[in-house]
Amino acid sequence: MSQRRDPSVRSRAARRDPASCFLESSRVPRDCALGDGVYRSGYDPRIRAAFASARSFVTPYDAYGLDEYFAECVRAYADVFNDTRSPWPPATREGLRACDAAMYAIVADIFASPS
Repeated sequence: MSQRRDPSVRSRAARRDPASCFLESSRVPRDCALGDGVYRSGYDPRIRAAFASARSFVTPYDAYGLDEYFAECVRAYADVFNDTRSPWPPATREGLRACDAAMYAIVADIFASPS
């Protein structure tokens, strides 16, 4: 499943919010580590299955698409950038665990993995 990206949207958001800049730069090690432009969120069958079966989302934005789902779940797991001044909705580790236990376990496994 290929998802088209609009870098201008992300760069505009990054200029307004340092959290956006961090999140977008974190896509490189998080998603592109597989090389050749292959995103982990589109490749890992566990992530694809969790997204397909999700009935609730940690933020409204993660319902938008597969790689946004993964990005927002990682942001929630990291439990950062929940400042009230941020344009992004709050996303917490406990919120992720409560609304999407399957994805919580997947992200925990990814963070625990040495590779």
